[in-house]
Amino acid sequence: MISWFRRNETLFNRLVEMARSESTVRRVAADFLRTETEAFEYPQVPEGFTLERWNNYRKLFTKLRLEEGIEFWNRDAVSLYATSYGIVVSGSTKGYVWSAHSPKPLVDSLDPPLPVEGELPGDDYAAYRAINGNWYIFRTMS
Repeated sequence: MISWFRRNETLFNRLVEMARSESTVRRVAADFLRTETEAFEYPQVPEGFTLERWNNYRKLFTKLRLEEGIEFWNRDAVSLYATSYGIVVSGSTKGYVWSAHSPKPLVDSLDPPLPVEGELPGDDYAAYRAINGNWYIFRTMS
């Protein structure tokens, strides 16, 4: 993942710039998107968002191998989902995070077991590894 990021850092940065410029959209995937209050299936779009913009996201997802799209709740952090395995009650997700603040816990390896201090609500665990500036790779497990 790190070497892929380094080869494509310009495209990753472009995707984060797009996400940070959104005013109401919070989750974009190839086949759906969510705003703060509604969900939309491709090709339906919310007011203030265009199909052309969604297609630009989709092209970047394909180029960057982001199977699950991106999510962002504020301009301080953007999660880019590369892979997701399992079902709702048990699974693992790997991806990239651009964050204005260092996420916790930072680890040297994302191989299990993940540290207890990375506990999230619902018996999920997350850990982050720094890769360059404000960029991190992450893994969650439930």
